[in-house]
Amino acid sequence: MIKDIVTHELRLLRRDGIASLTLLLFLGTLAYAGWLGLDYTAEQQNELRTYEQQYETGLAEAKEEAIEQEAALREAGTSLDTYTWGPRNPYAVGSSRGMLVTLPQAPLAPFAVGQSDLQPSALMVTVGGVQPAGQTAATAHPFKLLVGHFDLAFVFLYMYPLLIIALMFGLTSTERESGLLRMLLAQPVSLSTLAMGKLIARVLLVGAAVVVGTGI
Repeated sequence: MIKDIVTHELRLLRRDGIASLTLLLFLGTLAYAGWLGLDYTAEQQNELRTYEQQYETGLAEAKEEAIEQEAALREAGTSLDTYTWGPRNPYAVGSSRGMLVTLPQAPLAPFAVGQSDLQPSALMVTVGGVQPAGQTAATAHPFKLLVGHFDLAFVFLYMYPLLIIALMFGLTSTERESGLLRMLLAQPVSLSTLAMGKLIARVLLVGAAVVVGTGI
């Protein structure tokens, strides 16, 4: 009996223009949020590679500078003990070069970009403290930085419940107002079975929308 109710309810929902339009808008929102997350994480990954290349290049230049300075000191007959300020000095390196620390992206990073712009994934640790690698501050509106990026996590937390409410609020109200509910209950079916069948149909429809949207 429930199978017949679910099949009939899916047919009704497919013919309902408002329900179809709501699902299409939800699918478009999911696809757009997923694209934004993938694009942002790809850009962030490229920035991390750039920071690492710049850091490695700076270390190589510092080593070459140290070799040249030590060679000049040897030619001048100066003891290397006086060499306390160059690239081989721990304090000098820790103050000028420091250590680049990066946080690798998680597998589900595109799904929850969130406020990653306020929490940098690349830090430069020096003797004087810790600061973000690259540009220390981005020019953006404070409210935009506070709200964060539009991502799939936002869609599931705020828009997905609205979709569920839009599809579930009139579970039996239409049949009750039109008088069809009395005719249905006159058949060998209980109100709980009828409501359960309608609920299962909507759950399947919403679940399929999520799967298709995230797959896109």
